[in-house]
Amino acid sequence: MITQLSIKNLAVIEFISLSFDEGLHVFTGETGAGKSIVMDALSLLLGGRGSAEWIRYGTDKAEIEAMYDPPVDHPAWNWLKSREYPADCSESIIVRRELSRTGKNVCRINGQMSNLASLKELGELMVELHGQHEHQALSKSESHLGWLDAFGGTPLATSKSAYQHEYAKFLETKQTLDRVSKDDQQAIQQADLYRFQLTEILEVKPIVGEDETLETDRKRLQHSEKMIANAQGAYEALGGQKGALPQIHKAIKLIHDLIPYDEKNLKPLHEQIQSAYFQLEDASYELRDYSDGIDADPKSLDSIESRLEELRKLKRKYGVSVEDVLAYAESLKQKLNQMEHRDELIEQYQKELLIIQSRLHALGGQLRSHRAQSAEVLSNVVEAELRDLQMPRARFVIQINDRPNSNQFGPHGMEIVEFLISTNPGEPPKPLAKIASGGELSRIMLALKTIFSRLSNIGLLVFDEVDTGVSGRAAQAIAEKMATCSRTAKVFAVSHLAQTAGMADHQWIVEKKVENERTFTQVNELDQNGRVDELARMISGAQVSDKTRGHAEELLEAANQFKQRLTLIK
Repeated sequence: MITQLSIKNLAVIEFISLSFDEGLHVFTGETGAGKSIVMDALSLLLGGRGSAEWIRYGTDKAEIEAMYDPPVDHPAWNWLKSREYPADCSESIIVRRELSRTGKNVCRINGQMSNLASLKELGELMVELHGQHEHQALSKSESHLGWLDAFGGTPLATSKSAYQHEYAKFLETKQTLDRVSKDDQQAIQQADLYRFQLTEILEVKPIVGEDETLETDRKRLQHSEKMIANAQGAYEALGGQKGALPQIHKAIKLIHDLIPYDEKNLKPLHEQIQSAYFQLEDASYELRDYSDGIDADPKSLDSIESRLEELRKLKRKYGVSVEDVLAYAESLKQKLNQMEHRDELIEQYQKELLIIQSRLHALGGQLRSHRAQSAEVLSNVVEAELRDLQMPRARFVIQINDRPNSNQFGPHGMEIVEFLISTNPGEPPKPLAKIASGGELSRIMLALKTIFSRLSNIGLLVFDEVDTGVSGRAAQAIAEKMATCSRTAKVFAVSHLAQTAGMADHQWIVEKKVENERTFTQVNELDQNGRVDELARMISGAQVSDKTRGHAEELLEAANQFKQRLTLIK
């Protein structure tokens, strides 16, 4: 799915630009050359935490960019569209991240500004990254429930969703019951406060929109003298002895006398002026009545100011508007009602809680049944994968236990899930943390990743030294398993093992160089001869001989034969 990756000024990498075809890509090189930096760069593009310390010395920022080409039916496209990112299935998805020494992060998805959370969400749809120490998390039982639920598919997910919906009601009702049942003395004090606040509001009797009306009245009273004078002046200008209306009336009479001589032109003009006259006359009467109706009483202004101050006091204490104050008063009434009928409410919520617990218990039982079915299937599938990984006698058991009675219901169900394993015949299964070695944990994790890669739309699996702690046939089995995974998803692996590197479809050499007193890392894809030399070094260490090169060639030939068989099977 990932087709290109460029890294600039990250740690000892000055600049690299890599293009990837399908298959298994293995990154090899000496310890400390910077192999894991490539994986760290991917982690940053997936929303991982970064630091200014990762920026190459002497530069201001680090830049990482990747190009993905998911198929048109991949969920990443719907994710982009739902969040209004540019999304054209005929083009690529480009993700970019910059780390600055100022601490500022710049993230972009298809050129649009984004954030780390979005990078993480998008990345989880396309890339599965397994770090050097991630297999250690497998020894913690807290993660096992998530693995089992992911394997359960739609039936289990539907059952879990129904349980969690009811669990949310359970929590809400329980919290309400706890709140209503709290200490009597505290409840009495709270009730007194509520009554005081409610009385203060009710005594004022605020009305919605009242403050706006009062503000308008106040403004009118403050300027009443000017309003009266101007209104009366306007009336006199229109209807007074020297006003406009007598002159207009005179004009109407003069034109009327001329109509018999030119009716066609003068009659319409006469009607137009007469209509305007009547409108102006009506307006002058309204101005007269308006000026007569203006209240200039200072006592009225004082009364309005006093009322506005009462409303302002309430709004300062209980809300920004009268509507807010009244809503707060209503909430006080409800709280007081609850307090006054506290015993009845407690009994009511207790009954509701029992009903919800009964439903929750039934839904939890259904969820447990789905998990038990999925656990049996997953155990068998994991054991099959472990047989391929040189653990032929391993027994993988998924143990489902009840939660403690004191906390019967949990956010994810009524049970605790733990993975157990027995690696030796005759030994009972025990928790992974108590029995599995580092190499065994790596293989168990690889088995799980293999299973889930077949169930998901993940297009890229990344393994950072997952084969650490294994050797011999077990190492060969891990290499073969990675090659098998790479037939359904692109696989990146950082490895020190020749078996893994020999199985690669594309082998990359990571080397550290020093020029002009500066250190930088190079990443290059090896050709056939380069692969032989690098594998010979991995087999023998510093001393590379014709014999070790011969071993390397044999390793590559065996790997090619295995991959050809995979192609035939596919």
